Amino acid sequence: MNTQKIIRCFIALEVPIEVQAALGDMIGQLKKSGADVKWVDSANIHLTLKFLGETPEADVLRTGLALNALKGKFKTIDSGLGGLGAFPSFERPKVIWSGLSKGAEGIKEIYREVETLTADILDEKKGREFSPHLTLGRVRSNKNVMQLKEAVRKANIAQKDFKITRLALMKSTLTREGAIYTELNGAELV
Repeated sequence: MNTQKIIRCFIALEVPIEVQAALGDMIGQLKKSGADVKWVDSANIHLTLKFLGETPEADVLRTGLALNALKGKFKTIDSGLGGLGAFPSFERPKVIWSGLSKGAEGIKEIYREVETLTADILDEKKGREFSPHLTLGRVRSNKNVMQLKEAVRKANIAQKDFKITRLALMKSTLTREGAIYTELNGAELV
């Protein structure tokens, strides 16, 4: 009988609290559309580099140790909020996100390193297209989707510059009230 503990987790770059607050205000505006969207709690907004999903505890520990190799390797990233968008497309939105006005190349460099570090641990192929973004919400149905698209088009997101200073391995515990994130390991950017 295998009793290995499974942990739902991801690797992300943290964004400052003032950016989370600005995006929380944006979410408040978008909620007025009445669309059926599971909005992200602003305190949980981050830039996901790698969603590991349900992962055996031993692999989570190995991933945390691998992240230690990144401590001091990358410089702080100057970034800024960009416009709003949707995946897979604006016409068929499933995920509403905020883009970044700068810093994408530095973020992609860290992403590639994370992919390399986790490939052996997670036994998966690299090569997924990566587009740095901050997820604001996930569309659950077509209810008021036209109003949502109009709200996204009209949205005036605050042009806010910020620094990304930390990479973290996060545990995600799902509850009825939403996800609770707990840092398992982290690395400061210098």
